[in-house]
Amino acid sequence: MRKITFISLATLLSLSLFSQGKNTIVNDKLDLVYEPEPIATPVYTSNFENDADGWIVINEGGASSTLAVENSKLKLTVLSGGSDKWHIQVMKAGILLEKGQVYRMSFTVICNEPTAICYMGRNAEPWDAYSGYNSAAHSKQEETSFSYVFTMNEDTDPDARFVFNLGMMVGMTCVIGEATFSSIQIDKLEFPTDIAAIEQKNDLQLYLTPDQNQLCFFNEDGYSRISIFSLDGNLLAKHSLTAGYNEINASRWASGIYIVAVDGKGKNDVRKIYKK
Repeated sequence: MRKITFISLATLLSLSLFSQGKNTIVNDKLDLVYEPEPIATPVYTSNFENDADGWIVINEGGASSTLAVENSKLKLTVLSGGSDKWHIQVMKAGILLEKGQVYRMSFTVICNEPTAICYMGRNAEPWDAYSGYNSAAHSKQEETSFSYVFTMNEDTDPDARFVFNLGMMVGMTCVIGEATFSSIQIDKLEFPTDIAAIEQKNDLQLYLTPDQNQLCFFNEDGYSRISIFSLDGNLLAKHSLTAGYNEINASRWASGIYIVAVDGKGKNDVRKIYKK
């Protein structure tokens, strides 16, 4: 069975060996996985205390629906759903999206139709979706939260729109939000990429002797194993650890940067060391 080890973001960045997807940073060679907590800066947060906060409904293709605010929630009532999802669009424009930035769109919905299409897109022809088209499937009559992350690859748009396609439903009532707060939100996400800007931990007593021939580690946290990796992720050595002081022979290591991982008793840590 493949062992998956969770480590700190700072450690992963120090490896210079990761690829970033929507939610996960993975290093396949080292079997390391980190699910990051990005820095989120709100771009838009809905407020339905007094009005619809700029949200409107657009009916096309014979669809008929109304939009209202009830109990600090945005309520859509559909009388005729049309023949396509986009025939009823609940949308808000005027949202700034900057080229190259990563965004998270999130919302909470209760709806008796099991699916809706949502996206962030252009508020003009060709009416395309910057975020791709996301299908929000949920249990009927149960409040469900959704979150999607995307990168703005197009030019900066100060008038982007958040859209819900809710056509093809008859007699449907869709309530967006939660009982205690409005929950349609756009956040800009930032992931630290400058190693020098990341605070490095110094709690592990791990160091090379002045002659660079021994790697010393004082094991006071019950780790059972130490592994040495090259920067390209190849395992160079693996040793068992005892409690207290441990020495690893480093005399044959070439000068350069190495990754040292310790693990045991359900915990782990990783450090970068330099051999002169």
